[in-house]
Amino acid sequence: MLVHEALQPAINNILQDVNKKSGRLNLAKIVNDIMIYHTFTEDAARIAGEAGVKHLLLTHILPPLPLSDLKGAFLGDVGKYYKGPITIGEDGISWSLPAGSGEILKQALL
Repeated sequence: MLVHEALQPAINNILQDVNKKSGRLNLAKIVNDIMIYHTFTEDAARIAGEAGVKHLLLTHILPPLPLSDLKGAFLGDVGKYYKGPITIGEDGISWSLPAGSGEILKQALL
């Protein structure tokens, strides 16, 4: 399993434009600047594919998703680069990789 942070640039660009249009220029700059030090979703998928991992878990996602319906938009074109299962991390979920096993176990804590 690869646990990787990820940013969706298309959604991030929308937030940047909204902040500019509403006069929140400081916030627009912050939203723009995070693009240079976070990994795009497609790049995280490419890394997972090249590493040959069994599962990609995306954490520290940017921008945060207020609705689960946005998960598809957040993932973008990851399927071009990684064919295995991809999960967008959520609070209250525990992952376990038991020693000596190829299993990846998911458990809700809440």
